[in-house]
Amino acid sequence: MKKDLCRRHILLALGSYQVATHRGVVRYAQEQGWTVNADMAYGGQLPEGWQGDGIITALNSRDTADPLADFVCRADVPVVDLNLVRDDVVLPRVIGDHYRIGEMAAEHLFERKPQHYIFYHEYWSGVEQSRFDGFQGTLRAAGVDVSMIQRLSPPPAQRPWRKRLTWLAQELADAPRPLALFAFNDYLAAHLIEVASRCEWLMPQDVLVVGVDNDELICECLPVSLSSVHHDLEARGYRGAALLGRLLDGELPPESPILVPPLGVVERRSTEIMVRLPADVQQVLD
Repeated sequence: MKKDLCRRHILLALGSYQVATHRGVVRYAQEQGWTVNADMAYGGQLPEGWQGDGIITALNSRDTADPLADFVCRADVPVVDLNLVRDDVVLPRVIGDHYRIGEMAAEHLFERKPQHYIFYHEYWSGVEQSRFDGFQGTLRAAGVDVSMIQRLSPPPAQRPWRKRLTWLAQELADAPRPLALFAFNDYLAAHLIEVASRCEWLMPQDVLVVGVDNDELICECLPVSLSSVHHDLEARGYRGAALLGRLLDGELPPESPILVPPLGVVERRSTEIMVRLPADVQQVLD
């Protein structure tokens, strides 16, 4: 079947599916009269043999043999990457301002005066590095001793869910309180809240948790609702599609990634500042 030559045909090939990113891409596509193929949203299978005008991807696998990275690099069309994980793959990029995300998390937690700060992540790439640099740099500028700021990452043996929770409880048991935890994303932050709930640690009095992405489907459905840095994924998708449009029109790719700033911290119970009550009243509430 011949494609409609009057419309540009775009492939959305995300390494991990995000509704907000898809929404941003579609909003721009509707303005331009594009057709968007989003087959990979259902099952993640690569559309081998696809033919079109351009690709919007988000490479998130650290594996150098990643089939998605190989697919987009073989495609003879303009490609825009919405991630920084595979910075070894040279592509035009529109990404979140990860340094600013780390700054916002640090500013939010510092206001609550914890004794110790931990950045919890699973892997390590340019994204994690930027978020940690923003987090640590902001705290150090505020006078926090570097010994009070740590990184925490589970070894491979502790990545299955049950083992991870046991390992996390052991790692965090002796940390000074109040303890501030900044998770790389809401998915990992949910593990921290699960551990805190199982160990009956008081939140936010003793343990504070901030995630990233403001995924309401995660943040609102935990034992304690999660505060999160609002990573503007919809704007990232929209601006990524806009960059692809300019590339299709013959514009040269930018020399460095286009940064999309976060929208702020959405505060929920995991960091909510409590009104100071008399000690006997607080004990009853606890």
